[in-house]
Amino acid sequence: MPSRIVLMTGGVETLTYFSKELGNVFEEKGYKVFYYDLKESETCFSRLKRFLKPKETVLITFNHIGLSQEDLLYRPQQGYIWEQFQIPVYNILVDHPLYYHNHLSHPIKNYHYIGIDKKHIQYVENYYLDVKVCGFLPLAGMRMPEKRPEKQPEEQPEKQPEEQKEEQKEKREIPVLFTGNYQAPEKFNTYIERIDEEYTQFYHKIIDRALAESEKTLEEVAKECCLDEMGTISDKDFAEVLTHMNFIDLYVRNVRRGNVVRTLLDAEVSVEAVGDGWEKLESKHPELLKIHPQTDTRTCLELMQQAKISLNVMPEFKDGAHDRIFSSILNGAVSVSDDSRYLRECLPEGVGICYYDRNHLAELPEIVKHLLAVPKEREEIVLKGKAEVEKKHTWRQRAEQLIEWIEAV
Repeated sequence: MPSRIVLMTGGVETLTYFSKELGNVFEEKGYKVFYYDLKESETCFSRLKRFLKPKETVLITFNHIGLSQEDLLYRPQQGYIWEQFQIPVYNILVDHPLYYHNHLSHPIKNYHYIGIDKKHIQYVENYYLDVKVCGFLPLAGMRMPEKRPEKQPEEQPEKQPEEQKEEQKEKREIPVLFTGNYQAPEKFNTYIERIDEEYTQFYHKIIDRALAESEKTLEEVAKECCLDEMGTISDKDFAEVLTHMNFIDLYVRNVRRGNVVRTLLDAEVSVEAVGDGWEKLESKHPELLKIHPQTDTRTCLELMQQAKISLNVMPEFKDGAHDRIFSSILNGAVSVSDDSRYLRECLPEGVGICYYDRNHLAELPEIVKHLLAVPKEREEIVLKGKAEVEKKHTWRQRAEQLIEWIEAV
């Protein structure tokens, strides 16, 4: 029975934050947790070897961190340290599997794939038959710890609950917040036009269909286009082809982000965006876009505590959820998002979230303006959502599911 868990830190900041959220729960449940810091590999590695015990230890990681031939963890002759110590590996992919074709084509021993979207899992089951699929684990929300109230001066009377509520509302000075980077679509033209005109037209055909038929996954659209051109293609060849078209996923994602934020700006709705690249977004009212520099997870959560509405644009998740949605609700902001099948199941309209139709963006400003104009309705939506998210969609519940899986082996 596993009693020791290794978690990876020091790589992608957001994934380090997720790992620490999980680690807090694991330690509370009595597990010994070792954080392997990639920035301190020289000092961590010797301690890691002492920590690892076959049949007692597992590695839980994100996006193949620790499984990408990092120094010390991997040596060409011996392979990975996880294989040497017979350590089961549980890898949570927070991006589409197409980005990890080489890892999934040649999984290491004792590898378990965990998907955050049910469609991603289907993709792995279809194209990577040697990969052991562990299950579905959607991303989860995080809440900033509430600050302790400052001590009241003796001469001031204690504030009544209703006064405190009003004061809390006044702190939400950001009308609409979006946390995430933006890349102008033309940045990807280098990749789209890198071969010849025929390929350029082929890539644009996929892009146009993906944007027009947004209910379909990227692989569904890409496969249809491949079959139109070639008549037939093997599963192995298609998986290889798609991994070389990851720029299409990024192109479509950024077009959608830009369109959503631009739609609000053009309708004279102020938006605050956190991340790189937003100065490149063109709109009728660029003065209504306030840009915060790219920052860490904690700062994003703090900004959510100041926002009335937290805007979300789903990436290639057709049957999953983004942590931005759950975190927004936990920090008191109404999430305004396009949907997915899973999202509709776990958060019905009005339970922390209001949905817009990505194919009818002209309706989005009306939704946002209504929410901004009716604070009481926003509060009711958030309260319903908080209760649901706290019960089912924090990293505590995800950690408990992971414990169930690792103890079942």
